[in-house]
Amino acid sequence: MPLDATMIKFYYTGGGTAVASLGGSATANECGISINSLFGNITSTEAASGIVKYRAVDAKNEHGGKSITDAALFRSSATTSATTEVWLAFDSVATQSIANELTAPTGLTFYNTAVSRATGIALSTPWTAGTKQRLWLKLVVDAGTSTLAVDAGELAVIGDRVP
Repeated sequence: MPLDATMIKFYYTGGGTAVASLGGSATANECGISINSLFGNITSTEAASGIVKYRAVDAKNEHGGKSITDAALFRSSATTSATTEVWLAFDSVATQSIANELTAPTGLTFYNTAVSRATGIALSTPWTAGTKQRLWLKLVVDAGTSTLAVDAGELAVIGDRVP
């Protein structure tokens, strides 16, 4: 049976806010699926010179008592700007944290092609109810990018729930 959107929730890591979502311990603070809620607005200086930033979030199976199989992480919508892009990685160990948002996590492969279930990044399954999986996002802002009030884009996880 397919998942419904309420079965997976996304949470900040580390300090429990977007700025502090740099890995480390899991939190109980929900962040939603919006890329902008994780990275906030890019400053005019960052847009002019270009920048790469990282965030870690936990996806949680919130379907009471049901496992999820064949789960895949992907971007359900791209960023609004043609000169920004979000790359995704799955962290099966989920213990890593980074010093700041400009420091890349080690040992992970980021993908910019995860744009559907078919091209998404496979997560660990069966994914039991109540457990979390660690996801990393890499925001790439090209030099000369125009600033936007909100640079939209969203995350998604699709899978099948065990009946």
